[in-house]
Amino acid sequence: RSGVDLDRFEHATPIDFHERLGLDPDRFVVAKIANFRPQKDHPTLFRAIAELPQVLRARLLVVLVGSTTADPGYYASCMALAEELGIGDSIAVFGESDDAPGVLAGADAAILSSNNETGPLVVLEYMASGLPFIATDTGEIAHAVRDLGVGIVPPPGDHQAVADALATLLTMTATERQTM
Repeated sequence: RSGVDLDRFEHATPIDFHERLGLDPDRFVVAKIANFRPQKDHPTLFRAIAELPQVLRARLLVVLVGSTTADPGYYASCMALAEELGIGDSIAVFGESDDAPGVLAGADAAILSSNNETGPLVVLEYMASGLPFIATDTGEIAHAVRDLGVGIVPPPGDHQAVADALATLLTMTATERQTM
């Protein structure tokens, strides 16, 4: 039984990332709900963040929501890459959460940078939350999203295209993001 209970998203209590993480109110919070596993391709996202102009990167915080123990070696390599790229101020590992509606209600946008998916339920959750989002062009949902003209759908594994998508979200007005 797959599906999304829309009521959970309509009445979600937002997680206040700004308060919880001590963020400046101007920080733009992007949620990535995905366990640390190779198919979720965190390295492409991290390289994309590193490509952003400093003025945009300073505004961005990507909150990583998901298991860090699903593949401990992969998680460790991702954190080493983040350190190597110098993007530690632009990411926050939130860990596991069973409150996707609250996570998304507390975010400004969402992202899924997978390199291989069939039908990622999280993209439906992103859509149910009403958030603007980026989802790499993998799986049937990403194909459907691309054809509907909602969200931004860069190719998988292309960190420059993901960086461009992030830059687009960061430079849109709130009204423009709402119409996505």
